[in-house]
Amino acid sequence: MRESGKPGNAAPLGTINIRNFGPIEKGRLEIMPLTVLTGPNNSGKSYAASLIRSAFAAVPTQPSGVFAPDILRIVDESVSKLSTRQKDHVFINASATSRIIRSAASGYEKTVTDNIQGSFAAGLGDLLAIGAKSGTVRIDTNCIRTRIRLTGNRSARDSVPSKHIQRIKLARDPGGTRAACSVTGSVLCVGLPPAAAAGRAAAPMIVESIARFMVGRRAFHLPATRSGILQERRAISASMVRHAPYTGPGGVEIPKPPGTVSDLVGDMTDIPPARGPFYRIALELESEMLQGRIKAEHKKFGIPEIKYRRGRHDMPVHLSSSAVSEMAPFILYLKHIVDRDSILIMEEPESHLDPGNQSVFARFLARLIRDGLAVVITTHSPFLLEQLNNLILAGDMPPSRRKGIRGLRDGCFVTRDELAAYLFEPSRPPAGHTIRRMRISDEEGISTEEFVRASEALYNESLNIRDLAGKD
Repeated sequence: MRESGKPGNAAPLGTINIRNFGPIEKGRLEIMPLTVLTGPNNSGKSYAASLIRSAFAAVPTQPSGVFAPDILRIVDESVSKLSTRQKDHVFINASATSRIIRSAASGYEKTVTDNIQGSFAAGLGDLLAIGAKSGTVRIDTNCIRTRIRLTGNRSARDSVPSKHIQRIKLARDPGGTRAACSVTGSVLCVGLPPAAAAGRAAAPMIVESIARFMVGRRAFHLPATRSGILQERRAISASMVRHAPYTGPGGVEIPKPPGTVSDLVGDMTDIPPARGPFYRIALELESEMLQGRIKAEHKKFGIPEIKYRRGRHDMPVHLSSSAVSEMAPFILYLKHIVDRDSILIMEEPESHLDPGNQSVFARFLARLIRDGLAVVITTHSPFLLEQLNNLILAGDMPPSRRKGIRGLRDGCFVTRDELAAYLFEPSRPPAGHTIRRMRISDEEGISTEEFVRASEALYNESLNIRDLAGKD
């Protein structure tokens, strides 16, 4: 019996090893194109989701603060050789390559540490499990390995490149629109679009692209409180602006919300008007699930108005149904914010969705990962988990047989190598929770035993009700 824990066609996007972090005693997460976190309340699923967000949102956005000026100059000089000498490619020397790679790793180390503290609005020492003397978070991204050690109110951290890169190759990419990176052997190749290859101050873009490639995908996080945050984004933004003049030495300190909250507020107050690569899928999703459309009305000044349109009638999203309010941020991220290099994290997507809509949502998740988006969800819903399992079983079928399944469109399947499901369960003896990867077999997908363990409380409650009903 082959299980999902063994090698397959889909490679992990990254790995996080956890020990004594918040409610999590120990566990290992491999982030796959579709990652599912399930388990009881207060078991650490939101902690894990926030860690994933912290790990993959940690790309330095100010290269000048990470890379030394002489490094940027060397990169610009290398690019100029492409233009002046009409070459197809040039190599950056080994010494400069080493400094670029080490600087990117060092910049990631600081940024991911800041992200973790920002995500939880707490110091690293405050995140150590109660009663534990030490804890560890180890993050492996595309090319960087980072370890953060927690000991009481103290912490230590280190990052090292996890791939042996000896040279950086800058090459022309006439059809490209941005710098694209890949690794072949010990060479990191950066394909440059025409504007960059022309040598117009390309260094910041190139080193930022290298840093982003070394991290991998960029994460966006929709917490369980997303509908409330969406509705109150104006008040939160207004409060921060109102207090801004009083900040600084001797001024008022503005309370800092968790990074997931501030990110969502920022994204929903500055929604780009451009349509993203998942716009059409989002239109189909909202039409089938919500029988209407979520739209952001941009004004010349101020925050976009988010409305729900049904037929010819518009209404503010906060006056719509709870299902519409819950799904609105997800729809807007698909339409305007995420791209095919993103990881979208969504907590409890089943909130306010009936079983039929949970089934629809699962099918659209499959379509999104087929189209290149990586998704992480936390869930308490056995029904949603079972529907995802049906899509795994559909993935094992030949395409001709898959077309015979009612309601299953092209792309509505998941291969067992693309999905990783994790159960957060109490440790023995109780000392927090352990993350365990659920087994996925050829015959059943997620096995019946796993379903029983994942929904044990609900299962036992159902048996109790049936027992009482049988006594009448």
